[in-house]
Amino acid sequence: MTFFECLKTQVNRNDEIGEIATDIIDDARINNLDYQTADEWKRRVWFQSSDRNVRQAFTSAKNEYEKLTD
Repeated sequence: MTFFECLKTQVNRNDEIGEIATDIIDDARINNLDYQTADEWKRRVWFQSSDRNVRQAFTSAKNEYEKLTD
């Protein structure tokens, strides 16, 4: 499962991971992006926002993904 596929399963969560997942899924749809890996999305998120909370939410989602795929 790719990072992006994993995020698709997280959009209904009522926490920071659900929020960042929703934002990323919307960004991909609106901008016709085909990024799949956490590294690709990290570059995109870091380019889009320097907000500490956004970056922390992404890091939390990435850490959870890594635990699921270990």
